[in-house]
This record gives sequence, structure tokens and C-alpha cells, in this order.
Amino acid sequence: MPLRELVCALAVVFIVLAMPVLAGAQDCLEAESTKPCGSNIGACESGTQTCQDGGWTDCEGGVEPILEICDNGIDDDCDALTDECLESVWPLMIMVGVLLLFVMLMLIKMGF
Repeated sequence: MPLRELVCALAVVFIVLAMPVLAGAQDCLEAESTKPCGSNIGACESGTQTCQDGGWTDCEGGVEPILEICDNGIDDDCDALTDECLESVWPLMIMVGVLLLFVMLMLIKMGF
């Protein structure tokens, strides 16, 4: 068996054997135990997952991120940045647009 085929076969065997172990790491053992989930960054608040039937429930009771609302002084999308809205990129977008227009006009003038 060529080395390349052997490496591929070993990789497949590893994946097949490792997947149940890795998936099992997410399972819980003690019924009704809880763990925190989600984020406490910005406007977000952590929720709780509960162990039920050997697995963790969905995250409950937390505050999830939403789209950033400009100029409200709150990190709505929970990325540790406050009010990062499109207004700040408009000058850059205009400069890129002007540059692209210039390049396009030069290409047309050159016969492309």
C-alpha cells in the first residue's frame, strides 16, 4: 500500500474512533446539574444549560447578541466594541469606489 493511501486510511480510522470520544465530552453525567453558557460581554448575559437525559439542554435565561444599534452607547452585538456602525467606513468606501472608477476609466482608455 503506498504511503499516501496508508496515511489516508489511518486518518479515517482515527476520525471514526475519535468522534464518539469527542462527542461524549459534551455529554453530562449528573442529572439536573447546570453550567453557564453564552457570554457576559457587552449587553449579553450568560444563561444556564441543564443536564437532562445524558445531554445538555439549550442555553436558557441569557441575553443573546443582536445587531448593533448605532449611537446608543451599548455593545448590542457583544463583540466588546460599542456603536461600531457603517458611518465610520463610509469615507473608506468612497475612496475605494473612486479608486475603482479611476482604474476602470484607465482600462477603458487603454482599450481593454
